[in-house]
Amino acid sequence: MSTSSKDILSPILTLANGTLFSQGILILSAPVLTRLYTPQQFGEFILFISLLSILLILVSLRYEMAIPLAKEDETAVHLLYLALLLVGLNSLAGFLIGLILFPALRLFIDSIDFPYGLIFQSGLIFITDSLYWLTFAIMGAGTYQALKYFCQRHRHFSLISHTQIKQSLIQVTVQIGWGLTQLGSLGLLLGYILAQWLGLIILGRQIPLRTLQLTQLKAVAITYRAFPLYTLWASLFNVLGWQLPPLFFATFFSTEIAGWYGLTLRVLGMPSALLGQAVAQVFYPLAAHSPHPANLIERIATLLLVTGSPLFILIFLQGELLFTLAFGNAWSMAGRYAEWLAPWFMLAFISSPLSTFSLVKAQQRQALWFSLYETSLRLIAISIGIYWVSVPLAIQLFSAAGVFICWIYIVWVFKLADSHWLTWFNSVKIYFLVAGNITLGLYLLSPWLPPIPALMLTGICLTLLGSWGWQIYRKLDFSESTNL
Repeated sequence: MSTSSKDILSPILTLANGTLFSQGILILSAPVLTRLYTPQQFGEFILFISLLSILLILVSLRYEMAIPLAKEDETAVHLLYLALLLVGLNSLAGFLIGLILFPALRLFIDSIDFPYGLIFQSGLIFITDSLYWLTFAIMGAGTYQALKYFCQRHRHFSLISHTQIKQSLIQVTVQIGWGLTQLGSLGLLLGYILAQWLGLIILGRQIPLRTLQLTQLKAVAITYRAFPLYTLWASLFNVLGWQLPPLFFATFFSTEIAGWYGLTLRVLGMPSALLGQAVAQVFYPLAAHSPHPANLIERIATLLLVTGSPLFILIFLQGELLFTLAFGNAWSMAGRYAEWLAPWFMLAFISSPLSTFSLVKAQQRQALWFSLYETSLRLIAISIGIYWVSVPLAIQLFSAAGVFICWIYIVWVFKLADSHWLTWFNSVKIYFLVAGNITLGLYLLSPWLPPIPALMLTGICLTLLGSWGWQIYRKLDFSESTNL
């Protein structure tokens, strides 16, 4: 029995509606926050989030990702307990190690003289001062992450949506309130950390009470050992490809550039946060039990294409003006970064929700090698820009590498589903043709118009494109997936 459009759209819309409100709160607060915090303070916050994102991959060994795949509920419960236990123990161990090593490392940096010593010193001091907050953030975010996978398994999508709204409210309230005191970037950190702990408290009510038995925890750990052996490293390489650039920018250029880049990622990541994450959370459990995965993947890819492309085209054409109007003149360079990165984020918007299909097909080892290749290519691209001391070159090459990688990943996912990307492309090629012509026409015409009229014309044309694309999605027949 194939999955109908209603079966897919209903839970997606449930999550998307909640995410729309939660991310809408963050979006509306961004122009306020960029006027309360400087690019340098945002850069410090981005450094914190980058380090946190890397450590979050390690603390649970990715066992939480096995929860939706477990065939029995009892197994899923033990996987949840295993993930929570690992988060707690590894967070504590990391705190103790950092407490010992960071002061010694700071003394070592102070004692040597090299070109980037001052930047390393300031970054290390910031991380050392944030060690206590980092520990709380890892415990809160790691536990919330595991609980969210457990709720996805049981289709508690409405609960997840409501939790996201409450998280955004507490995060924005704390960040704005602290920003009014003009006491630095700590307010950005505290708002984020408290939001994670609030999510933990709400979703924690869904934890079924069990008596921990080490033999059962050991059994599920062995059964799902592919996740720490392969998925952990694949996820780590992927996150490194995303999170090392701001660390590099702060180290080799300035914290201010890291702040611009961080705001760019935050804005370009909004479509993924609004819809992409909702799609991913619905797609993963559905794909795990779908008899026609190719059919499901074609539906999801088309939905993401027609909903995401108008917005990313708008940013590609008018990013600098949009950022200046929304966030102030101090952030116009972030808008330029957004224009360069928009093509990559468009393809990532499609490929990221589909990436979990490799877990469904038990392709952890292949995904590991793919992630290693992906991260290496990204870091090589950005290293070329650093070598030539050119931020534009680093970001442009980074975006080009991302476009190439995401497209290859999409092709691979279709192959895993016993389909072919051309099957999907042929069903939507008219949309690609029209969207490409509109983009080219607006790109050539915009320089001849005043900025605001050019922005208005671009918005009107892309709104029409989005409405027409939605009609295409509704009319397409995905009842069968033809193999080439």
